[in-house]
Amino acid sequence: MTKKKAFELLTFNDHGILGSQEVKKISEAFGLGTVHLRKIQDQRSEFKGAYFPSLKERDYFEGIGTMELAHEICKHLGINEQVGSYNSRGSQMRAYCEAIKQHEAL
Repeated sequence: MTKKKAFELLTFNDHGILGSQEVKKISEAFGLGTVHLRKIQDQRSEFKGAYFPSLKERDYFEGIGTMELAHEICKHLGINEQVGSYNSRGSQMRAYCEAIKQHEAL
């Protein structure tokens, strides 16, 4: 996968959670290596809980949030210090993505 395609996949859903296959493709494109995945529970009945259509409620999914992956990529590229700190996840994700985009000329 090209860096451009990986970047598009990363930014497609700024509040999303990516599964192990997507994480591997994006990580490899940016030369990141292994990323620690988390077990995330389907909590569809909770306020702002994670929902995975392919799972039953309370089942687990292994993945990582797009913002966390973008943060890992910024650290790997050595540009994490250039990114400001924001209160909202969406603003923080956009800042990480803008830094990646500028650094990689995407």
